[in-house]
Amino acid sequence: MTSKLISRLTGDHLKLAETYDREGNKRKASEEYAKAGDFRRAASLAAEIQDESRLIRYTLMGAMGRVPPRVEEMNARQAGDLLASSGHFEAAIPLFELAGDHRRAATAALKLRDPGRAARYYEKSRMWPEAAAHYEQANLFEDVLRVLEAEAKSLARNRSEPSARQQELDLKRAEVLLQLGRSTAAVSVLLQLPPSIRRAELLERTGRNSEAIEAYLGAGESDKALALARKSPDQARRMAQIHLRSGRPAQAGAIFASLGMVREAAEAYEAAQDWWQAAYRWETVKEPLRAGEAYRQAGKLRDAARCFAAAGQPLRAAEISIRSGDLRGAAGFQIGRASCRERV
Repeated sequence: MTSKLISRLTGDHLKLAETYDREGNKRKASEEYAKAGDFRRAASLAAEIQDESRLIRYTLMGAMGRVPPRVEEMNARQAGDLLASSGHFEAAIPLFELAGDHRRAATAALKLRDPGRAARYYEKSRMWPEAAAHYEQANLFEDVLRVLEAEAKSLARNRSEPSARQQELDLKRAEVLLQLGRSTAAVSVLLQLPPSIRRAELLERTGRNSEAIEAYLGAGESDKALALARKSPDQARRMAQIHLRSGRPAQAGAIFASLGMVREAAEAYEAAQDWWQAAYRWETVKEPLRAGEAYRQAGKLRDAARCFAAAGQPLRAAEISIRSGDLRGAAGFQIGRASCRERV
């Protein structure tokens, strides 16, 4: 006599269910588990074979100990809602899955404080931001990266130009790549993005200080650029360049001057309209024409005349000498005779 027949004769529904399960007859196994009172396993097998009516009945019996009236009129989503409203979130999830309502399944998973499971359902619903956020909450960063890339591809198919959301996704991708230790890939993504504070901060995290400084400047954050420049081996020169690009040429000029970068100092002081500081430095680097103009702007007309003469412009030198009241000097200027001597 076979074990199946013995189980039938003895009414051992549990053993009979296990036999059907081993044979692969999940429908019969589900029925026998239910007869044995094991509604959880009965419901699990009903879900596998997508037997909606049995799944509803067995799940309700297992969770609530009863089947409500007119259960045959209830679909899987409605049964799931009934269970969720009663706090039976775990039992509700397979019903929502069978109904294809992954959003409700995700909500139930969150009620169970299982963000990774919720993220999987959000991903099935193509709710990419929610999926990424909950994968991150569960510290599943490879999954975060996959979802971000899926959303980026979806956006790229529907737009010809990069959107603000695409740029936000790329920044998040770079952040996750850094979290995974893939700094080279992160930098590759970041270098393709427009300047922003977040991009600068991520570049700084990778040790790419030059690019980070440029990003801070592009985002209008000169103070942060200066703070980072102070960590550079050539901090003074970098700080001077930042001052110059940030609309503070006088500070740049002072730093360039302290470094002995005379031409750069002259240009910076000229940008700051500090004409006297610019003038004698233009003399030092043998730029008499620029020195003459700077002296003129500074009101140092005799010095201006001297330098214009040295630059081969005696008529202009004479005009300026007359304006300064130096008539003798004006008369004495001749082409090639005056020299732009060094300032003492």
